[in-house]
Amino acid sequence: RMLATRSVARHAPRVTSRVRARSSPRASSAMSSSAREKDLQTLWADAYDAWLDVPGEPQPSVVYARPVVPELTRVHAGDLPAQSSRDAEAFPAIVTSSRSFALTGFNPMGEKTAMATNRLANAALRDDLAALDTPPPRAVWNSFGFAHDWREDGFVVAFHEADAAEARAAIVRLAVKYDQGAVYEYAPVPGDATRLRRSTVPAAMGAGVEADASLERCAKPELALANREVEDDTY
Repeated sequence: RMLATRSVARHAPRVTSRVRARSSPRASSAMSSSAREKDLQTLWADAYDAWLDVPGEPQPSVVYARPVVPELTRVHAGDLPAQSSRDAEAFPAIVTSSRSFALTGFNPMGEKTAMATNRLANAALRDDLAALDTPPPRAVWNSFGFAHDWREDGFVVAFHEADAAEARAAIVRLAVKYDQGAVYEYAPVPGDATRLRRSTVPAAMGAGVEADASLERCAKPELALANREVEDDTY
């Protein structure tokens, strides 16, 4: 999500008392971790992106993007887009000519955290990104990932395509430092500036959170959490 996480206890599988009695603490922990990663994988794969004041775009502005998914897979009418728009707008040139990554300091390891703590973590992360020079970013801008009931603020970092592997390693190291489950990676689609490939790349969590999505640019969704600024108690 830029990725932190949200609490997923409501999706934990139910088990009988007999199973609990026979299960070792290690087995129970593994089951819980697997269920959590699966829930987060779904959340991150379906989430919207919002990028603030992207270089080359009018200032101030917000670029919104959504996964392109079939109508039958939608869950909430306002949460996921319907089918792809034929007249989708091109993504900013800095994005279609770079390998970009999104990450956050919010809600480490899926634990809902006080907003004051989240904002301090993002401030420290911003300083770390400003000091990043191996490889040097082309640009950094503020962003947030969101859905109908979830939002986390963070940053997008764009690198030269030739630096993609080194950049991925550097961004994942930073995500692990801030106990983030995963990061987003955005890759341009050759010959199509209206599409990006978004991958969920594991950081402090395992491969269970991996997911790929095709993104298109979209208008601002009719969701409260899509606003550029929201009250802390709305998160």
